[in-house]
Amino acid sequence: MAKFERDGSAMLAATPAADLGWLDEVDNVDQSTVDTEGPQYPFAQWVHGDKRLKAIGGVPYTGGWFMNDSQGITAEDLTDWTAGELNHEQGEATPGFVARDLTVAVIRSRRCWRVRDGDQTRLFAWEEYERAQQAAAGKSGLSGRLQVLTAIQGLEHLGSIVLTMGGSVSRAFAPGKSGDSVMNVFARTIITPANTLVRKRAPKGVKPKAWPYRAFWLTVGPGRDAQGAPIYTTVGEGSATSTVSLPVALGLADKLSDAELGTRFVGRDNLDQFSAWYAEAEEWAHLWDAEALSGQRTAQAELAAEVETASDNPAYVAEEAIPF
Repeated sequence: MAKFERDGSAMLAATPAADLGWLDEVDNVDQSTVDTEGPQYPFAQWVHGDKRLKAIGGVPYTGGWFMNDSQGITAEDLTDWTAGELNHEQGEATPGFVARDLTVAVIRSRRCWRVRDGDQTRLFAWEEYERAQQAAAGKSGLSGRLQVLTAIQGLEHLGSIVLTMGGSVSRAFAPGKSGDSVMNVFARTIITPANTLVRKRAPKGVKPKAWPYRAFWLTVGPGRDAQGAPIYTTVGEGSATSTVSLPVALGLADKLSDAELGTRFVGRDNLDQFSAWYAEAEEWAHLWDAEALSGQRTAQAELAAEVETASDNPAYVAEEAIPF
């Protein structure tokens, strides 16, 4: 590597200064026609534990979070994480880092339905369930997807990081009309009591303000019993069942004191920063809206048609799988 850097530096020094006049031509480009992928964030994904790996211990046994090592985040950044691998069904493994529990501030989220058809993946907006269900008929199935934009405590200097989940894991995390999902418990034990305190302090006749999720820390990790042993859950129906470890909100009692609520507050500086990240993620949050995904599916269909008629075209490169 050092030789490459030295050779590269010498080559750069020997190269004549380039004519950069071509940069002025950008002024003639219609900006509405510029291709864009929207904002990109590092991500960590949920991984299930395996009760057969008790002797190994750690996240492979309990379940938890995995961040691959190809995102520019290193072991020096992740001092509380452990080096590990994500094993795939095909026998391959992706190197990275694992952590059982994370303490996060939830900034924004987005949900969609994913339909797999061979090597193709089509996404549908969360409110397009019936369309997604029709598209999944005869295919490999329909599954929900959830991505949560967070600030991870201790890693605030890295900026926003996305937690990505699918299927039963996304249901265990996302807010719902009932049940003890991570966000339901968080809202019930932190957000609602904090808003009640604000309401009591509001002057009479003045509409009280409300707290956003991002104002309080939330610790989330795999469920465990009173002795700390991991809890595994069987999900699915019929022959299509599997045993998984699901995320839960940790350390939240049904009744927290006012002082305990205060210890969950992220602090004024963090709240200001997280609010700025909330605003910056506006485009990201809406890339899974119905209109945006409809355009993506149309583009996918057009590309598939081109590939089918010109499959030998060496300029075509198959798109990598979206990290869910």
